[in-house]
Amino acid sequence: MIQGDINYSLIYLKGGRKTLVPRTLKLFESLLENYNFLRTHRGFIINCDHLLRIDRLHEEAFLTNNLQASISRRRRAEVSKRLQLIA
Repeated sequence: MIQGDINYSLIYLKGGRKTLVPRTLKLFESLLENYNFLRTHRGFIINCDHLLRIDRLHEEAFLTNNLQASISRRRRAEVSKRLQLIA
């Protein structure tokens, strides 16, 4: 998962490690568009390979390593469509 914070991004890695890089989510979104990554919210990009479940009531994605990412109302339809293609 990648979490954005203005001009920085916090990248969550396997094993619970994380690293802060001076790059925007928009840059990562364009770099990862051909891979199994999905922008769920203005502040989150998730790796669909690590997706455990979607809570539609609270609009959250639950990932491995106990990570959670919000799903915005605006991106809800796109998220559902992409996940149906993956399944």
